[in-house]
Amino acid sequence: MTMSYPQSTPRQRSINQEKKSPNRTGAQRKPEKATLPVESHVAPAEEGLPAAETTEGTWDASEYVPVGFARNSWPGLQNFRTWVIFGDTYSVNRTGVWHRELKKVLHTRAKVQVYAKKSGSVRHDLPDQVDKFVSEHRSPSRRLNPRETLYVFAAGLYDCMTCDSEAAINAAVDALFNGVRRLYGHNARNFLLLDALPGERMSLPDDLPKRVESPTIGKNIRLWNRGLVEGTSKFGYRNGDTSVFLFSANRVATDLLDGFIDDDYREGEVRTVHEELWRALGPNETGAIIKQLHTGLAEVICIALYYAEMDTGR
Repeated sequence: MTMSYPQSTPRQRSINQEKKSPNRTGAQRKPEKATLPVESHVAPAEEGLPAAETTEGTWDASEYVPVGFARNSWPGLQNFRTWVIFGDTYSVNRTGVWHRELKKVLHTRAKVQVYAKKSGSVRHDLPDQVDKFVSEHRSPSRRLNPRETLYVFAAGLYDCMTCDSEAAINAAVDALFNGVRRLYGHNARNFLLLDALPGERMSLPDDLPKRVESPTIGKNIRLWNRGLVEGTSKFGYRNGDTSVFLFSANRVATDLLDGFIDDDYREGEVRTVHEELWRALGPNETGAIIKQLHTGLAEVICIALYYAEMDTGR
């Protein structure tokens, strides 16, 4: 199945935005593939980003970046010299992982420091990941330039697969933003958050200590992603010297899965949630669908943040 992406054409900037165009050499590259919008599981931000004009019609950046704040600290995605990645299995450093693919799309030589842990959850593992980063960068010689460093949080899926109550999900969301605020206290000023993948449509990893049923996972993911929208908005409004974007990885994976379903099923054929097609999105798989997920994440992050940067005046 070949994904069809809109070809990017920069839109007219609004009159309240800067007239000077920053250098976006990497972000202006037109990807050969991307994903088309379908129904999002992510709650919209209070003030959605304007729609972008493309050669194939209107493409709404807010469907992929529901919250975005670009302040003076934000140099443009392709201009960061260091990326620091916190998260779970889907961000562990390996060939074909989304952040390696994103480096290729942007043509950047940024150094990537990966603290993500296989099967890592926010509640049980993220504090240790942040602790490790902080301890490794205490000395002045190891401290990172806040204007040249992007901190990425791509976690929460394993919490959504194991939490059995709304209170537990809310506690996990709080734990994630505790990590964000702790890094802010250590002079971090640029953040990118990814929401949770559609775990209710994926195979459950064998190494989970406990599992909840798919309907509960789906509910948890919706709660989690709404919590990220609210938390990112609050963090961005309260910290005027900070740039932060929330990107919907859920939307990209949903587009991808729906596209495979449309291609691989005949009209009227029954579609169930736990067939091999869906299970191909398990974290240990190396098939075409998981490769397209990581490639799609990279390409859509590039396009969506390009428009989000424009819409926030960068």
